[in-house]
Amino acid sequence: RFYWSINLLIICCEVWVIFDFNKSKQELLHQGNNLFNFFFFIVGIAIDLVTMFKAFMSKMPYFSKTPFYIFCESYGGKMTAAFAVALFQEIQSGGIECNFQGVALGDSWISPIDSVLTWGPYLYQTSLLDLNALEEVNKVIIILSRKILINSSK
Repeated sequence: RFYWSINLLIICCEVWVIFDFNKSKQELLHQGNNLFNFFFFIVGIAIDLVTMFKAFMSKMPYFSKTPFYIFCESYGGKMTAAFAVALFQEIQSGGIECNFQGVALGDSWISPIDSVLTWGPYLYQTSLLDLNALEEVNKVIIILSRKILINSSK
């Protein structure tokens, strides 16, 4: 006989759920240094997720011994990595008891430019681009990469 028991907690954290409701999304993205604001946006999400998880664990303390893994995909990669670090720090400081075992990032969109840099070679290797098309794709990616770096340093 085979018996498998699974506990699953799903947290759907839409990208724009956690922000200052007195400002529009555009205002948030365009004030000051975008990378600086984005960093604090992600840290804020991580703090909110740890706060939520502490509340969950206080209501359901029997889960504190259950092996806990964090999984995500796509844009959740940034939030999940930040949540994992914040949760680990909270566990280390004694703020929460949790049998935290690991993180799994499924097709995470952590660094868009690094992901995009792989598309040309992948399409070439799967014979969807010839050598000339690969060179064109790579030229465009280099131009975009430079523009992103220039804009993010402002």
